[in-house]
Amino acid sequence: MLKYSVNSLIEWQEENGDKSIERLLWIDDEIAYVIDVNKNKVPYIRRIEDIEVALAEDKAEIIKEDKYIVVLREEDIAEKHKVIRDKAWNIVKDMVDKEPDIYQASFRRKLIKKASENYGISEFWILEYLKRYWKRGKTRNALLPDYRNCGAKGKERKARDAKRGRPRANQSVKGEGINVTEDIKRIFRIAVNKYYYTTAKNSLTLTYELMRKEYFNDGFKEENGVTIPILKPQSQIPSFGQFRYWFYKERDLKKEITSRYSNKKYQKRYRPIIGSSLDGVFQPGEFEIDCQVGDVYLVSRFNRNWIIGRPAIYAVIDKFSRMICGIYVGLESGSYLGAMMALLNATTDKVEFCKQYGIEIEEKDWPVHHLPESITADRGELEGGNIENLINTLNVKVKNTPPYRADLKSAVERFFGLTNERVKPFLPGVVDLDGRERGDKDYRIKAKLDIYQFTQILIKCVLYHNNHYHLDYYKRDEDMIEDNVQCIPIELWNWGIANRGGTLRTVRNH
Repeated sequence: MLKYSVNSLIEWQEENGDKSIERLLWIDDEIAYVIDVNKNKVPYIRRIEDIEVALAEDKAEIIKEDKYIVVLREEDIAEKHKVIRDKAWNIVKDMVDKEPDIYQASFRRKLIKKASENYGISEFWILEYLKRYWKRGKTRNALLPDYRNCGAKGKERKARDAKRGRPRANQSVKGEGINVTEDIKRIFRIAVNKYYYTTAKNSLTLTYELMRKEYFNDGFKEENGVTIPILKPQSQIPSFGQFRYWFYKERDLKKEITSRYSNKKYQKRYRPIIGSSLDGVFQPGEFEIDCQVGDVYLVSRFNRNWIIGRPAIYAVIDKFSRMICGIYVGLESGSYLGAMMALLNATTDKVEFCKQYGIEIEEKDWPVHHLPESITADRGELEGGNIENLINTLNVKVKNTPPYRADLKSAVERFFGLTNERVKPFLPGVVDLDGRERGDKDYRIKAKLDIYQFTQILIKCVLYHNNHYHLDYYKRDEDMIEDNVQCIPIELWNWGIANRGGTLRTVRNH
């Protein structure tokens, strides 16, 4: 078994207890050229026999983890660093191929001298390029500059007598300035909590000015009955740049949004997404229900000159498969009655239901006529005493989301958005969300559809969604991938029923 090869690292245990690390650059039957990666030396010779004996007697060992080699993706390298690397590589690329002659001092010196004359660069730097190339794994990226190691990212420099940071502009006028000490940081924290993290929504500039007046003054004076702070000179207080630097370094975005706006806004729009809507959903049987007012005006079936308003659309959707299980179109927005009609439709034979609206389908097109194990709603439709009948009689668990948290029933919310995208451009009497200006025609007088016709359109949307809509965002688990289940609601529904069983129940409609 090959113990080592070119580019291997060997750690030697010296007699005095010190350790050295060498990289193998070139090997033949008797000798090897190596270079000490931690010392400023050129390559030298090691006998293969000496290496074998040292490894056998544990005086040397092969290092498996190479921390000296430079491994970076090309897109992660700054352009100016690539320019430096490529310039150095053009100088040494022809030299490093001349192995093993390049490891001999006299031969190497001639090549370096010639390259120095051709490229106008000192012999010292050419030798440095070669040593860097050999020490760091004999790759092109070994010639990258070490700017990435400069500075002390994440570490704060200690304040001493000298002023830290770049000198101030107009220093002769403003003064040199001061260092930010722990006492000044404490003032910063107090001022930010007092003036910035409030519903007043003060800007950072105003927060700085209010802090100056309260904590960096030399007392107060009275002018016309008004108490005015006597501000310290700019040279004796931290600058706005120092205050801003500290603020962004210790900024608490969650606290900022919740204190300046509200916790509801943070939870709805800014909270970190650490899970998926499918977490904990293993099989069909967990439904979501919601109501949305349609963006279209309807007319009466009996007198088509009467505009009766905008429809309330109720939808019931299975969270696991995104299958639309039931719908209801009425004029009652956010009511218990409308929600019960939609849930009743979920338990209804869809072949008979569609026939009422002149649409012929087969059982396989919409095979849903079940009650769920649980149903998630907002606090509008399924809150109050009436819902106790559903819980006690049919044993359906009801979950209500908190206020302003529509994201907790994202499946049904997304269905409403998709429906708008699909049908709104083609419907007469749609709502113009941009509003009307003076002289514009009233879009309501363009209304032509009645509830029956609009329900027909909605049924066609549901049939398309259930049987043809591909869920690009759906994350299949291992079993689904193994069975090559298509991310279409009807396919997911049928696979879930066949392989995961389910908690669906059939009830008789009375």
